[in-house]
Amino acid sequence: MAEKDTFIQEVDEEYRRDRVMQIWRRYQWPLIGALALLLIGVAGYEMWKAYSRDRAEAAGLAFTNAQSLAQQGKHVEAAEAFASLSNTGPDGYKLMAAFQRAGQLIRAKDIPGAVAAYDQIAADSGVAAEYRDLARYFAALNGFDTLAPDELRSRLGSIPPASPWNAVARELLAQVELKAGARDTARKLLTELSDDPQAPLGVRGRASELLAALGGPL
Repeated sequence: MAEKDTFIQEVDEEYRRDRVMQIWRRYQWPLIGALALLLIGVAGYEMWKAYSRDRAEAAGLAFTNAQSLAQQGKHVEAAEAFASLSNTGPDGYKLMAAFQRAGQLIRAKDIPGAVAAYDQIAADSGVAAEYRDLARYFAALNGFDTLAPDELRSRLGSIPPASPWNAVARELLAQVELKAGARDTARKLLTELSDDPQAPLGVRGRASELLAALGGPL
């Protein structure tokens, strides 16, 4: 009986080996291909991580060097360094570098260049909406003395009500209307702003003071 059981076991094992070999011969190349793709994917991921790490380290060093130029009062050179980083750096550094570039141009007294730099941020669809709105506000704020009223209105008016910068944009827009001689329009804007419960208290307070100086609400 033991010999019979052994024979059956050997036959069963031989059958399973044959099945395995049949499966292997049939599917060996798809399996090898799948394994190769897996290995390539793992290797590619590791290479991408190393590349990203090296790129981030290089960007951090470039940002530090640009800041050093700014601290030395070399604002034009700093602006150029930040501009280069804003064009080629990873996403985490590109936006910071773009705003820093505009700030350095202001310190270099290149107001048209700074306004253009802010406009470039505002026009970048890849930048989050709140930062694009902030760039529009800064463009108008720094270009207040040089831009025509319609240019200022265009930038400030495109900042939507839901934006965190809407209140300060309306405050500045009231100043634009005063500059343009549209006193009643300015008073209307200030009235709305001073009564807006969503506006920051500081903005509402300044609006109320200026409104009082202009003769109160319409």
